Amino acid sequence: MDSIKGSKWIGFRAIPFVKLSLFAMIIAFISCDAQKPERENLTGSYPFLSGKWSGTGKFLDVGLAKELGNVDLYVEIRNDNTVLARIGNSSLLETSIEKTDKGFEIKGLLDKPLSNNKNVLKKDHLIILLVNPVQSGNGVFVSDANFHLKSNYTFDFSMRVGGVVLSREQ
Repeated sequence: MDSIKGSKWIGFRAIPFVKLSLFAMIIAFISCDAQKPERENLTGSYPFLSGKWSGTGKFLDVGLAKELGNVDLYVEIRNDNTVLARIGNSSLLETSIEKTDKGFEIKGLLDKPLSNNKNVLKKDHLIILLVNPVQSGNGVFVSDANFHLKSNYTFDFSMRVGGVVLSREQ
């Protein structure tokens, strides 16, 4: 009988802890479900972004550069922050653009592989880092950009990096 009383007593003392845990889980769920802040209208804040940017780039990986040669890069940034982009014969899907410390980051998924090379075949994420554009002597905006072909948006030890100078069409 004493063991039953003891177990009821332990259960009774645990009720506040259970209530507190349940309350904490509810608060965490509500805070995670909160609305995300609206994205900044980058083309409104940085009107020079709007337009069609293009250039011919090259991968830094010697083998890949030899296989693919120069790759054409095309980016169109629209006034509503939507981005259309293409590298070589691949178009980018699910694109986004964000401001970074040194410029702008454009992300997208390739609709098809750039190469049948086994080291590149699984890489379907492209990040284009558009360094803050400057206006050249003839009034055209240019950006020393680089691009990263990756298997994900975070860390990819074997990502393939390339460089390109992008010019905005007038």
